Amino acid sequence: MVVRVSKPKFNLREKLSELDVPVGSHGGRIIQSSNAEETFSLVKAGRRNMVINGQMWINQRNASSSYTIPHATGGSYGGPDRWAINEATDGSVSVNMDGDPPNYPEVSMFTKAMQIACTGTDTSLASTQNLHFFQNIEGHNIAHLGWGTRNAKPVTLSFWVKTNHAGYYSVGLENNGVDRCCIRQFYNNGSSKWQKYVLTYPGCGTGSWPNGTATGIRLRFCLASGSQYDDGTEGQWVNTDELVIGENQTNFMVSTSNRFFITGVQLEEGTEATPFEQRSITEELAYCQRYYWKPFPGSN
Repeated sequence: MVVRVSKPKFNLREKLSELDVPVGSHGGRIIQSSNAEETFSLVKAGRRNMVINGQMWINQRNASSSYTIPHATGGSYGGPDRWAINEATDGSVSVNMDGDPPNYPEVSMFTKAMQIACTGTDTSLASTQNLHFFQNIEGHNIAHLGWGTRNAKPVTLSFWVKTNHAGYYSVGLENNGVDRCCIRQFYNNGSSKWQKYVLTYPGCGTGSWPNGTATGIRLRFCLASGSQYDDGTEGQWVNTDELVIGENQTNFMVSTSNRFFITGVQLEEGTEATPFEQRSITEELAYCQRYYWKPFPGSN
């Protein structure tokens, strides 16, 4: 017995064209990558965020309690771990770990934010007066950037801010020798709505950038500054210690009603911002405890 099977005719060229699914420019780069290392770099796999406690959910010192920053101490801790605040004005500020983000869909992936509140005003800043908060990033964690060499790589900073005080704010990267800094500005309209910002900085090919336990990069957010520190150049490295660019920097200290919230801070290699690196609270606490450890009552 012979069984005959027939199939309808089809156009092979058309069938092959159906497999030609667009992959986009980034997908094309991945397909063309020559080795695993290059592919790994393109997809930004592995640990990316050089900032510790960028989601502001570890506060060993004061939990959710408010803390008044001591005046002009060069940087005091009291809010979320790893974030120091320098208040060198004639006013005063307090800081706390705030549970605001889950109330807003755009930042609901975060459970906490750092809140800075103006509790005493200074409406006319002297030349050296300023208010900024910062994180010192250990040299071990920035060695891969190659800063201080001709192979210096760019970095991208991303973060979420909510404030009721409109104006231009400055964010700078600085070396431990305070003789190299690069500043970028962002504008907030004071709407008290969460807004995301992405700032890219070129790599710095000169200067000293420790790659050991000393500070490698100091990441600084400036909320107010006098004229002594206003000689920064947008997106360019200068060989002096600056906090802001020109005189359009806002003065957060003009009203005790002013509030500044921030969360989701990420600093990563490259010129593109990737989604925030969600580490477990166990990991994040361990990272924080490398620099500060507060034993629990009754612990051994």
